[in-house]
Amino acid sequence: STRSWLTKLSGETKYLEDGENETISYIIKTYLLPENTDEASQIELKRKLTEFKNEISLLFVFLNAAWSVFIFLLQLSSVQSSNFTIDWIPCPSAAKLIPSSII
Repeated sequence: STRSWLTKLSGETKYLEDGENETISYIIKTYLLPENTDEASQIELKRKLTEFKNEISLLFVFLNAAWSVFIFLLQLSSVQSSNFTIDWIPCPSAAKLIPSSII
């Protein structure tokens, strides 16, 4: 049978109550069964899914390009104005050893 692997599992068997079984059967019949569609709607669905995939891929490419341009411009800005530099001194006693023109 198709459920032979279930019989080999160890553990306690619990069954659904009547109300739960009816609810699950209703959910399966209403929401989980595949739609009976004709071939024309299948072709239309495939076309729409392909179009959606292409739009998402194009959006991803444009966002990556915009991010790359942003990072490039940020790097140019930091080189020209040195707004994004940090004057870092490892410890106060090392400040005496480093020439003040660097700090």
